[in-house]
Amino acid sequence: MTDLGAATYFANAINDSRQVAGALITPTNSAHAFLYQNGNLQDLGALGGEYSAAYGINNIGQVVGYAYTTTGVFRGFLYDKGAMTELGTLGGDYSRANAINDSGQITGQAYISGNGGAHAFLYDNGQMTDLGVLSGSYSEGDAINNAGVVVGQASIRNNTGYLIYHAVIFRGSGAKDLNNLIPARSGWVLTQATGINDAGEIVGYGIFQGQTHAFLLNPR
Repeated sequence: MTDLGAATYFANAINDSRQVAGALITPTNSAHAFLYQNGNLQDLGALGGEYSAAYGINNIGQVVGYAYTTTGVFRGFLYDKGAMTELGTLGGDYSRANAINDSGQITGQAYISGNGGAHAFLYDNGQMTDLGVLSGSYSEGDAINNAGVVVGQASIRNNTGYLIYHAVIFRGSGAKDLNNLIPARSGWVLTQATGINDAGEIVGYGIFQGQTHAFLLNPR
């Protein structure tokens, strides 16, 4: 086991070259995204504010996460070749990047105009695309494979009117509820998809017979 340093706060992602991304505590007691490689811990800074955190890294060494700006809002970022780039939003004030694939495609969550909801997005070649929602106002992309398929979660109203979340896949047009891809009487409610590999296999967690369980799903 390797201690990444006394300043490190948490590590969130690692690539095949053992580069690690996460957040560290700065001398002013705030937090900044970091990149750890070859025994060196690098502070990636922020977008003018005092806080940032990294949540994803690909095999090229590109890092994504979110950081606060000078105006007090937070935005998703891409750190590449020594520079942190703001990804923008879907018309609202806030965004967060959660994952990046080896082609540099990024997914996460961004607020829409008026901040009345936040949607999963796909960021590719400088363009942020809204991946949509289910029947609610919120969704997020939590993982992306090298084919550009995104998984995450989205809000819906249950039969009593309460807001709940279902695991979703964003492939083709809009969000698709993963609960519609399993037997109707399985006893499962899939609530969040947290990972997808290049074979299309999905992992996450949900409720099975009243308890939280992890799942592995092949939705073919």
